[in-house]
Amino acid sequence: MTLSTRWAVPDDWPAVALFRYESSLAHFEHIPEVFGHLPPRPMDEQSVTNWMAKHQLTVRLACAGPTPVGFCVLRCHQPDLPGFAPFGQIMDIFIAPAYRRQGLAGTLFADMRHHLATQGIHELVLDVYDYNQEAKRLYQRLGFIPIKQTLSLSF
Repeated sequence: MTLSTRWAVPDDWPAVALFRYESSLAHFEHIPEVFGHLPPRPMDEQSVTNWMAKHQLTVRLACAGPTPVGFCVLRCHQPDLPGFAPFGQIMDIFIAPAYRRQGLAGTLFADMRHHLATQGIHELVLDVYDYNQEAKRLYQRLGFIPIKQTLSLSF
């Protein structure tokens, strides 16, 4: 089966909703407090549309043949303050377990970097949960470096 990537279109929203749910569910297993101790709920098509419009998101899909098997969600930030450069932010990335370790995540990141570069944007950031050592290793292999730590207080 040929592995490839492509931009998501509205017909892909059910797959985007599924990947967003599976990604959230994987995190919930490790850090339920982030979700208020309530399991995440699947998104319907309208929720996906609203989420993407609200945050002006771009989605790239990883596919096995014609079937989406993962995604990468990008948000572009254009700061209004002088001296602050625009940057891209990876909001979510997920590859179905059966398709991991085949280079799809790296290809999605390369696609997003190219997409940003065509817009004159040359910085890409992301957040990673502390427990997620596998993701941290991937991001470091891709050239990401830690620059800050986000602390959380639940009350």
